[in-house]
Formats: sequence, structure tokens, C-alpha cells
Amino acid sequence: MAVESVRWDPYGSRSSRPRVVDHAMVGAVELELMSEGGAYFIRLTPSNGGPALESMRGVSAEVRQVWRDLTGRT
Repeated sequence: MAVESVRWDPYGSRSSRPRVVDHAMVGAVELELMSEGGAYFIRLTPSNGGPALESMRGVSAEVRQVWRDLTGRT
């Protein structure tokens, strides 16, 4: 899964509370690597107060690869 292929959806309220696995600031964007119900996803929140977006959910290895591509971290 490459960064270019990630579909981003508007952040909406969920019934369960996702767990923050990692956090990073990239430019003017806050990124959070999240885990919820066995699936992983990335939440992107612009620092200018714009709407937050979430990546599609996936298995850890796929989402962590996108995380590495976005942040340069493992």
C-alpha cells in the first residue's frame, strides 16, 4: 500500500475509542497512527483547524508502511 493509493475519509465519530499507537508532526499536519478493533489507520489533522481525515483501515504491516512513508520513521 503506497501513500498515493491511500483513500482518506472525513473523520467521524465512532462507537469505540481508538488507541493512539504513535504520533508525529509533519509540516503543518498532525499524524496519529491509530488502532481500533484489530485494524490500524492513520488520522491526519491539519493544524489550521481544517477537518481531520482518516485513512482506510488495514492490517498493521500495510498501514505501518504508509506511516513510514509519511513520517520517515519506523
